[in-house]
Amino acid sequence: MQLSYAVEAELLGVQDFYPLKRTVADLQTAESRFYGARVGRRLVGVLELAPPHSGTANIDALVVDPQYFRLGTGSALIQYLREQNPSLELTVSTGVLNQPARRLYQNQGFCETHRWTTEDGIAMVSFAWTKGK
Repeated sequence: MQLSYAVEAELLGVQDFYPLKRTVADLQTAESRFYGARVGRRLVGVLELAPPHSGTANIDALVVDPQYFRLGTGSALIQYLREQNPSLELTVSTGVLNQPARRLYQNQGFCETHRWTTEDGIAMVSFAWTKGK
C-alpha cells in the first residue's frame, strides 16, 4: 500500500498524505474487508471495502504495486468484488489529479457523482456503480 500511495501523493502534489500514515495496526483493526491479488506468491494489489450499509459499500482503498500498474490488477479486483457481492452498490473517491484511478473507475462503469475539496486542500471526486447501469 505504501508504494502505491507514494505514487498517488506525487500525482496529487501533496506531502502530508493520510493514507501513508496508516499503520499495520490500523489495517489489522479495520472493520473493512480486504481482497488481494497475487502473482505467484507476491501480493500485487489490495482492495479495501468498508462494511456495507443499506446495500451500498465504499471502496476505501484500491492499491496496486507500481511494478504492476496498467496490467489489469485494479480491474480484476473490482470485477472479483462485483462477483462476490452482486447486489451491492459501490462508491469510491479519489483525487481529481489521479488520472489513472479516475480512468480505471470510469472504464469499470462508475459514474461521477460529485467533487469537493478536503480540509487540507486536496480536490476530490466521487464515483458510484450500480449493477445494470
